[in-house]
Amino acid sequence: MGLMQRVKGKRFEREIAGQLRDRYVGLLVRRASQGERADMPDVFVDGESAKERGKPILARLWLECQDSRTPTPFAKLRQAERDVAHRCIRALPIALTHKTGSREILATMRLSTVYYLEHGVTHYDALEPVTMDLGSLFAVLDRAIERGRT
Repeated sequence: MGLMQRVKGKRFEREIAGQLRDRYVGLLVRRASQGERADMPDVFVDGESAKERGKPILARLWLECQDSRTPTPFAKLRQAERDVAHRCIRALPIALTHKTGSREILATMRLSTVYYLEHGVTHYDALEPVTMDLGSLFAVLDRAIERGRT
């Protein structure tokens, strides 16, 4: 990956982290460092700050980010799912993608993730991918927080 792509990727990750911080004030949100890349999502919410603020569900998000002329949301989702499976953790894999030149940021996840966030039930057979804009993802997360999802 060239320098320009790495810089663009960092900028997009910073934007996502900033939007999470603005939306959920008081949470520690950060990007994984180069050394953490294999073990951490691109952007994550610190578990302790999420628990203290009554938003533990946010610490379970495994966010993989991509800013590209030709985004590959399903490939990024599969990467997030592989990372979660490799670490054997109860995380919620979500790919956040942005097409260069567009204003829209899209969130792609499995229907089972949406079921869990909305209803607190995991449907392991609901494997269809679902894509929504970032604002809709925030609305789903807000409802999950309101309902006390962990």
